[in-house]
Amino acid sequence: ETLTTEIDPNNSKIMSQWIPGDIIFFELEIGDELSDTVGIISDKFTEKGVPYVITSADPPGYVAELDWLMEKTISGHYRYPP
Repeated sequence: ETLTTEIDPNNSKIMSQWIPGDIIFFELEIGDELSDTVGIISDKFTEKGVPYVITSADPPGYVAELDWLMEKTISGHYRYPP
């Protein structure tokens, strides 16, 4: 199932579409190039109510929960099974 890529901490209808286990794809700038990476929505949230992303992208180069939904370009948001 393809879902929204919109993030708005002030809109509960949009934020309710982001649930733990969702799969997301990002476009990351690494040097002068763009690179795709994948993450999973965490069950932990920032102070603004935005879920963290579990990823092993570089940086940081190891598995971590990061506050990326508001910082990175989201190219896809999916849920399996739909």
